[in-house]
Amino acid sequence: MIAWHTAFIQTDDPAPVAASLLASLVALGYSRYDPFPGGTGTPLGLKLFVKHLVSPVSNGWVRILGAPDLNAFLAVSQQWPLVYGWFTDVDSGLRVIDRSQLTDDPAAFTQFLKPELSLEAFERVQSGQIAVLPDESPNGLVPPNIQQLARDHGVNPRQADRMADRMADQLFGRLDHGNAGEAGGLRAQAQSMLQSSAEWNNTAGQRLRAMAAALTLPTDWRSPSLEDAREAYSIARRLARNPKAMLLPAERDALKTIPDASNYIAIYVGKI
Repeated sequence: MIAWHTAFIQTDDPAPVAASLLASLVALGYSRYDPFPGGTGTPLGLKLFVKHLVSPVSNGWVRILGAPDLNAFLAVSQQWPLVYGWFTDVDSGLRVIDRSQLTDDPAAFTQFLKPELSLEAFERVQSGQIAVLPDESPNGLVPPNIQQLARDHGVNPRQADRMADRMADQLFGRLDHGNAGEAGGLRAQAQSMLQSSAEWNNTAGQRLRAMAAALTLPTDWRSPSLEDAREAYSIARRLARNPKAMLLPAERDALKTIPDASNYIAIYVGKI
């Protein structure tokens, strides 16, 4: 299941963004709660939830992770224009939200376009008329030259997936014998990464990547996911309460992947 939602704001300070987002949600009738270590937990009786993590600054941008109540984003856009992106099992896209107006008009993206890219070129990318632009994310799993090699030789992706899965079974099975079973966790992570890569390479994912590559978004624009950031943030909160807390190998890896997890700001709200 694909469920990726992120809003991008050009600013050098995430604190006002988080404050504005929380105020907008409270004005919509939500109440804040804190389900993380040291918090008060999730109140009983809540039926509607909105869960966000606001990231530290990256390349001049702050990210709001998590599926929104769009009315809150409309309110926040009174202070900053947002680029809102989503990728689900249903569809994907990018929209600009500015002064409480949500639009996919190509002209609205002008302020965010890379200098070398014309508005006409972006329109062709948005409409799917031109090839995918290079994915600049450092977390891409399959190098472009390998992708091209596979295409050149007519490799069936499903066959390659099955072969990779068999190899993973053998490799991680052997590692488990000498590492007290820890490799099993690594295998699960590797499978998750491969599945995510496949999802982002389908038609909807390619179009979204092409649009994002045309904008001045941070190079790590699609990572971490809310799930990964939430896990690392929760571990960081636990360590803040008990610096000597014992961590599982997977938890240590989660913190290594997002070393600034403690600097995220959690905005978790709900209402009846």
